[in-house]
Formats: sequence, structure tokens, C-alpha cells
Amino acid sequence: MKIMQTYLLLFIAVLLFAQSGWASGAASCKETLKMLDTLDSIRDEAKLRQAEAKIISQCPDSAAAHFVNALQFERVSNIDGAIWMSRHNIHVPIFA
Repeated sequence: MKIMQTYLLLFIAVLLFAQSGWASGAASCKETLKMLDTLDSIRDEAKLRQAEAKIISQCPDSAAAHFVNALQFERVSNIDGAIWMSRHNIHVPIFA
């Protein structure tokens, strides 16, 4: 009977955590990939920075966020940081 209670509690915990945001994480990461495609069309510097910040905040460990970080390093002439981030980006799964 004790094992059955443990499994029931585990099942309830999984359901609660799945409702609270685990499932929405994958959707926001897919959205960041779509936003990444539109970055090159943004001409206003302020809007570009806002879009980059949104990508990084929504899914900070994704390949899209690492790519934006590499672009930011390149923008401030930190070539070593940009190279390191680009190399790191190769090893990150797309939907991380």
C-alpha cells in the first residue's frame, strides 16, 4: 500500500509540474528560433536590441540565445568571445 501511495504522489507531482511551465518551455524555444530568422530584417537598433534580449530571456540555454550572444560579442569587437560562443553553439542542441 505504501508503494501505491508513493506512485500516486509521484504521478500527481509530474502532472502539476507539467502544467506549471515545463511544457511551455519548448514552445518558447521554438518561438525564439522564429524570432532569430527575423533579426536581419530589423533596421532600428533599439528594436534589434529588444528582440535579442527577448530571445535570450525566453530560452537562455538554446542555440538561438548562444547565437545572439556571439553576435553581441562580435558587435563590441570581442572576437575571441564571439569565436568561443560560436564553437559552443555547435555543441548545443537546437531545441535545448
